[in-house]
Amino acid sequence: MAIGGGNDGQPLEPHDHAARVIEPGPRRYPPPLDAYLGLKIKRICHNELVTNPGAAHFNHCAHFVCHVMRWNHIPGALKCSLWVAGAAVPDPCLIVATVAANVIAGPQPSIGTHDRKHLGLHYQGKIWHFSTSHDQVFADTPHYFRVRKTGDYGKTTVFYSSDLVRT
Repeated sequence: MAIGGGNDGQPLEPHDHAARVIEPGPRRYPPPLDAYLGLKIKRICHNELVTNPGAAHFNHCAHFVCHVMRWNHIPGALKCSLWVAGAAVPDPCLIVATVAANVIAGPQPSIGTHDRKHLGLHYQGKIWHFSTSHDQVFADTPHYFRVRKTGDYGKTTVFYSSDLVRT
């Protein structure tokens, strides 16, 4: 993965990078993330999803995580659990914020299709996420991420963590 670059307008990754299919196995770790901080999605990806004039209306939070982890989609069947305020979460892991009505209950809860959901990547004490409304990557502390998303989604906001181990 080509991380780096400066203000040359080139994407941080090659346009034709091959995404990995998620298979059972050990925990996956992201590359160093500092180079992503503050970047617009067009600096991360030159896919039609980004360059299309209507792309500003798409939510790119999962898109960002897929680029960082070099996945071709957000994997299903990851172990997911409710993340309550103050609780520790695996490092790294996926973090999801959504409204309570968007959670499909069950032994393995899943997230529905409601607009009010956001995905981030917890790594080395920060939650890295792409904000479509601000068009940039943020690195928030877990506490500030909870404050930010509760402010966005209201008092029914719930948070889940998902370890990056697929069984």
